[in-house]
Amino acid sequence: MKKTIIISAKIEDEFMSSIKNGIKRYEIRDSSFENADAISYFSSNSGNYLGTYKIIDTFKLDRDHDYEAIKLSAVTVEQFYYLFPTLADRGPHILWVAKLGNPISLEKLVE
Repeated sequence: MKKTIIISAKIEDEFMSSIKNGIKRYEIRDSSFENADAISYFSSNSGNYLGTYKIIDTFKLDRDHDYEAIKLSAVTVEQFYYLFPTLADRGPHILWVAKLGNPISLEKLVE
């Protein structure tokens, strides 16, 4: 038996469009991706399923590396700090990063 871990994540439709177009290749969150194999995305607006993407690699960044995190996130500086306030604004101390692979079906993922 194979154990497969799939994370469910809400995402803004505009950010999902960037993933589908290959612009956004990293997912950044304030929760760990530890041992996850894929992320299933759901629209934060409608709740609709938007797709599942394989996770290629994961790592964490402390907030001294916000510049790198902003570049990886493929969002504007303003959007980044709205999503992840600074430590002075009681934001998270660690950001978790997942490098996204291609879209994958649940059937392929569990093969």
